[in-house]
Amino acid sequence: LIDDENLNVSVLVLYALGKLGGSIDLIEDKLNDAEPRVQAEAINALGLRGSTGSIKLIEKKLQSSDNPRVLGQCAATLAKLGSKSSIPLIERLLENSIPFVYKNAADALAILSKDIKYSRLYSGQLNDEEFFNKERSSMTN
Repeated sequence: LIDDENLNVSVLVLYALGKLGGSIDLIEDKLNDAEPRVQAEAINALGLRGSTGSIKLIEKKLQSSDNPRVLGQCAATLAKLGSKSSIPLIERLLENSIPFVYKNAADALAILSKDIKYSRLYSGQLNDEEFFNKERSSMTN
């Protein structure tokens, strides 16, 4: 089922594997799936497992991907896992021009560092029409 042609099935199987503590090998294989949506759900599944090994796999994916959905999910999941050691990696995402990635990075850093300056980084963009136009276009890719 994890390799089903229907992406919704693959995504649900990954969620179940993460929630129920399924095979980390199956989840890890999906980090390199051709479909970014599946990769993002694999990252979420690793977050649901919550192990040190999961953090290392997510950090590795964060360093190797350029897909906005995947990068945003990496930042959000590392924050959920409380991975303070990931802060330097996530800080690099603040250089990303895609609003979804930037916002998730700023939110993750605010959570992990407990530093309000990161949430202000994003809130400073709230009135920037160009920023939100980029946001809309990045989410359609």
